[in-house]
Amino acid sequence: RQCRVNPQVEFLDIRKVFGGRMTIRRKLLLNFGFLLGLMALGFFISSAVAFREHESRDAIRNAYQQSLLSESIRPQMGENRLALSNYVLTGSSNELDRLHSGDARMAELLGEARAKTSDPSQLAGLKHVADNEHAWSTPFAAVFVQGREDVDSGRIKMPDFLEEYRLSDWMKQDQRANQAIDAVQNADRTLIQ
Repeated sequence: RQCRVNPQVEFLDIRKVFGGRMTIRRKLLLNFGFLLGLMALGFFISSAVAFREHESRDAIRNAYQQSLLSESIRPQMGENRLALSNYVLTGSSNELDRLHSGDARMAELLGEARAKTSDPSQLAGLKHVADNEHAWSTPFAAVFVQGREDVDSGRIKMPDFLEEYRLSDWMKQDQRANQAIDAVQNADRTLIQ
């Protein structure tokens, strides 16, 4: 038997590629080479997918850690406000120490959060939080710490000092700080999703 080759599909004739007859050995080698090629292609595709999976997993882990850090900022702010209020009311040096250590802890938390993020929206939000906290601790809290010392020395009467504290704009500052933290946490959620 002689196989007639259609001239239109002549380029597909494997016999011409291998120079004549297709022996069983040549067919096995050809199929083996084809299988090896498919296995190599599968290996490269699965390696690329695994690499992308590890990158995604690392990004999600970093975003989650960033989210935990930003979640710890708000309670620290509350503790700082509470320490200032307690110091204003009692004049206790323990509360003043708690306020100072809280300020140091807040700076540490903000530094860690800035170091662990590269997202511009998170960095901007953290800068805004740091600026608000600095504005709260430097002029605002310092004025009331000094005022409490003035009460203790007798230069100001306690009712006048408490009225000044009550009328201060600490609520507005807390709202600005909470809005800044909300913006950071929204950026965290966006990165996690």
